[in-house]
Amino acid sequence: MSDDKSPTSLFIFNDQSPEKKHYDFNFALPPPTAPSPQVQPMDVDTSGPIKLPEELSDAQIASEKKQKLNSGKVRRKIRKLTSIDESLSRKHESGWLCQLGGIRSIMVCSFVILVIAVLVGIFAKDDLRKDFYKMYRNHHQLLLYGVEDYCLQELDFSNVTKALKARVVGQQLAVDQISDFFNRHRDDPYSSLALSGPVGVGKSLTAELIGNNFQWRSNVHRFTWGIAITAEQQFSNFQSFLYSLRNGASTELNCGHNLLIIDNLEATDAGLVNKINNRLKFVSEKDNVQLTALFVFQGASAGDSSCLRGLNGNIEQVTLRSLTENDLEQCIRLEAKELGVDLGEDTRLVNIVMSSVDVHRYGCKGVRAKVSLYS
Repeated sequence: MSDDKSPTSLFIFNDQSPEKKHYDFNFALPPPTAPSPQVQPMDVDTSGPIKLPEELSDAQIASEKKQKLNSGKVRRKIRKLTSIDESLSRKHESGWLCQLGGIRSIMVCSFVILVIAVLVGIFAKDDLRKDFYKMYRNHHQLLLYGVEDYCLQELDFSNVTKALKARVVGQQLAVDQISDFFNRHRDDPYSSLALSGPVGVGKSLTAELIGNNFQWRSNVHRFTWGIAITAEQQFSNFQSFLYSLRNGASTELNCGHNLLIIDNLEATDAGLVNKINNRLKFVSEKDNVQLTALFVFQGASAGDSSCLRGLNGNIEQVTLRSLTENDLEQCIRLEAKELGVDLGEDTRLVNIVMSSVDVHRYGCKGVRAKVSLYS
């Protein structure tokens, strides 16, 4: 190796020759220099000495947060976010409503088109329209009354006759006359019948049974006769009742046979009954409906019978006879059966009731109340 002042030399030893070989590169490495005293800009701190922040109180921190929140910039950001959320929610809601409205519109339009198509098909031909209406009406009557062709049936009074014979005591002849009247006037547009007789013989009961067992139950109409009012007021009330009957939405006067029951009449009302009868006949012909009027008079005495002779000849009359002691006993047993009282062979209750009822004056009136009282 050479001295420090001589050029740098490199000795390479060869494995085949132990002798040293000397190579001279003819240059020298620069001597090491000291670090430059120049200060770099990044190393300069012009901020002065470091100061630690003072500790802030909770009130000061809260005040600073409040000031930041109340700053205009923050509030604008909050309003912007709120408006975005509201617009998105309105957009979502409007989209949902529009979708629902579209579905409803499609359903309504489809239904309207279907109805129009059906109506056009039905009313295009008169025969097809009539067949459709008849079929619809038959199904309606079948569901409501359990009978097809409810309005077109022929009057059958057999059920009413059976009920009258089972419940009205001692009036077999009157029941036969009533049944004959309805069967004879089965096809007449208008007919009228007056029931008369003593007190308690079953006139009101007969009218009630006829109404409850009439073939067209929905066509039974009852008018309550007023008490202690003038004849003009009675007729005015009846006119109002008849008007409501003819113009009522729930009545079908053209369906089957109609029955009008007017009860609690006095023998002195015969003239007014004639006036009402003429009015009903006019309405029946004008409205083309079948109607039977049933006038029920209160217990008539011998003098009252002469008043009833003033009834219009078009009004047929059936008079129920007076009852006997045997009829009274039958009434007692029938009422006891209806009330569920088993008399059996014991006749004490029968004798007690019979002894307290004047059958010649009151017939069977009051028997039910006395059986309930003593049973």
